[in-house]
Amino acid sequence: MFSEKIRDLRKKTCLSQEEFAEKLDVSRQAVSKWELGTAVPTADKLVDIADFFGVSVDFLMRDGDLPKESTAFSSKQPQPPQKSKKRLNKSKLIVGILMLSLAVLLGTVVLILFLTGIGGGSAIIGSAGTGDSGAGSGIMISGAGILAALALVAMLGAAGVVFLVLSIK
Repeated sequence: MFSEKIRDLRKKTCLSQEEFAEKLDVSRQAVSKWELGTAVPTADKLVDIADFFGVSVDFLMRDGDLPKESTAFSSKQPQPPQKSKKRLNKSKLIVGILMLSLAVLLGTVVLILFLTGIGGGSAIIGSAGTGDSGAGSGIMISGAGILAALALVAMLGAAGVVFLVLSIK
């Protein structure tokens, strides 16, 4: 029976329900329900469980004893499913791309403000068509402001690169 097999496999690999749940990216309660026979895992989790213990899904679901030469009990430690690792790497990749994109966008805005600046490297964005040529309210970026904005761009870019590198591993 599935519930007994999964419990026996987990115990023979010296894992607690919590440790096993963490490796499968599920709750401890889910593992407990599987072992009590009150619930069964989804098909994709069933495949992950079979891969983790080195047995077939067929073995887990059919009645019968554990094969004597199962790879689940070899000297090699069981490996957690790669699915959750891929999901983690994908999210790091997305965060890295977003940070780099934000750094490029912010850098472009700072560059435009600097290049269109009025006198001495400052930039003023004011309300157009007010009749006052220089008295419009707006955003002014001076030399110190540009340095602060460039530092922010550099930090965002560096963080983006770090996330991209972490997503590759």
